Amino acid sequence: MAQEQHPVAENINGRVVFHGEFWIDRGEARKRLNSALLRFALGIAFMRWKPDYLYALTTEKISTAGFPARGGYKHKSEEAVNWGTPHPPWDPSDHMVWSDWQDLVELVSSPPEAYFSGL
Repeated sequence: MAQEQHPVAENINGRVVFHGEFWIDRGEARKRLNSALLRFALGIAFMRWKPDYLYALTTEKISTAGFPARGGYKHKSEEAVNWGTPHPPWDPSDHMVWSDWQDLVELVSSPPEAYFSGL
């Protein structure tokens, strides 16, 4: 369990949904299908659970490459959680990405072609 939280993480409250792992074949990822599928998954999660926040943990490499932003996440923090253990469950350099309710409303209000732009 996390022992310390970054102020950003402390402000995430209410109905919160964690977005777990997301894997796709490298060939398809190069076609940017991964961003479209992530946007679709975030939209489905929003409609199903109506969260105040939806968040995920991602590697620094993926985060700085812009994948979460292209997929619909609007916010990022490089220091959201300090696991405070010698062997944390995630890489301590992981980034936390999230969208709040208003961000998700905008996402699901986007025209369908916005999900597939760049394919």
